Amino acid sequence: MADARTAWHCCLEFYSVSTRLPAGYRLSPRQACRILQEIVASFQVEQLPGDACLLFLEAAVSERVAGGRIYDAQIAEIAHLCGAGIVVTENRRHFSTLMKHGIRVLLPKELFNEL
Repeated sequence: MADARTAWHCCLEFYSVSTRLPAGYRLSPRQACRILQEIVASFQVEQLPGDACLLFLEAAVSERVAGGRIYDAQIAEIAHLCGAGIVVTENRRHFSTLMKHGIRVLLPKELFNEL
């Protein structure tokens, strides 16, 4: 996908998870970094602009977002602000609010079937 994007938060989450997996599955920090270098070379990496961070947080408070849901809410807001047409996730429920903005939320297998 020529216009593929990801959020910087997703890159950090990949690094965090892949370097703490059980032995045998765990990547070294260097291995994780190499994979992220490939991702950054292949995807446009997005994040909230500085002036949008507090506005996002205030909106999350008004929508009663709490706990770890804040991370998916941030990724959804980044997708909305950068004009994404599709978000691919294994957790469709956390991204369903994007549909009101005309953004399709697909499971990876659904995207694969479309491609």
